[in-house]
Amino acid sequence: MTRFNSRILAATTALVIASGPAWPATGDLDTSFSGDGKLLTDFGGREAINAVARQSDGRIVAVGSMDGDFLVMRFTSAGALDTTFDGDGFRLVNFGATDTAQAVVIQSDGRIVIAGTSSDFAVARLTSNGGLDATFGHGGLMTGDYGEAGAASANAVALDTLGRILVAGDSGAGNFGVARL
Repeated sequence: MTRFNSRILAATTALVIASGPAWPATGDLDTSFSGDGKLLTDFGGREAINAVARQSDGRIVAVGSMDGDFLVMRFTSAGALDTTFDGDGFRLVNFGATDTAQAVVIQSDGRIVIAGTSSDFAVARLTSNGGLDATFGHGGLMTGDYGEAGAASANAVALDTLGRILVAGDSGAGNFGVARL
């Protein structure tokens, strides 16, 4: 009986040592974000978020649409609306049609590039505090197509190794398109 008990003790000790401290499993919600790991934001319209990007300081930029305009929101790393961004934590960008932001990237200088769809592909660049960047396009906005008939869209945005903006999406005629700005 002593021999049997020592085996149980040895197996139990090995199990306790192997299990280590109780850490959340990869993929579990991080409760340090917004208290429970989730965030629900309602501005009273019809909102949808399509992409997020993390700034070098940990703040989170989310983009999508609200009532037919680009919606850009910024949150602190803890999940609160960052009121230093455009005064209230969010900004609507109107290209004059039904607009939907599909992608976002943060440039090394902190400027925020948002790509999506208006009547063609649409790109907006904001300053780090949420204002339209007047040095980009026409007052911070730019639209274009890929050279084919139809309504082009931008579904992705990236920066190349030189920091130039790349947008990719649907050409409007059933082909894919890529443009470098």
